[in-house]
Amino acid sequence: MTSLLLTCLLGGALSFIAVFLKTFQIQSIHYRRYHLIIPTSYGLSLSDLFLGAVVAKTYITLGASSTVAVALSVGTANWIGCLLAMHSHEWITKKIYKWDKKVDKEPVKV
Repeated sequence: MTSLLLTCLLGGALSFIAVFLKTFQIQSIHYRRYHLIIPTSYGLSLSDLFLGAVVAKTYITLGASSTVAVALSVGTANWIGCLLAMHSHEWITKKIYKWDKKVDKEPVKV
């Protein structure tokens, strides 16, 4: 039981980081903040790899029923990470680019 709880916490933390970075990167692309894309790409790849390893190890060692618990914790961390990334991207870019008028512009329409 303790192993499952720690696995859920680790999976949730990795998922939070992954979705936070994905959302932050998408916002950076959307508002043309190109230099913010590079560091998020490396963090995103690491968190995705480790999350996949955690889920695979859980399935192998604890079984399919335990993987459902990890999936629920990962899903919860996903929406929390997405919301927090959207708000923090806005806050960070306003602090960095307070002299720049790009923050007030509309997003790029494709």
